[in-house]
Amino acid sequence: MAGFCARCSLRLTIAGSGNFIAPTLQRRKPEGGEAAALTALDDELAATGDDATAEALEG
Repeated sequence: MAGFCARCSLRLTIAGSGNFIAPTLQRRKPEGGEAAALTALDDELAATGDDATAEALEG
């Protein structure tokens, strides 16, 4: 898909869901390896090109 940016799409999806989730959201500190896993995911997505396909990201 031309102009598709997976990282941007994920952030927009998360930002857009705030209207539904934010009123009932109860924050907690990450448990176990959650923080490290999220950091690793963010690093992996940052390393992909803006033209990465969903199939390439799943691969």
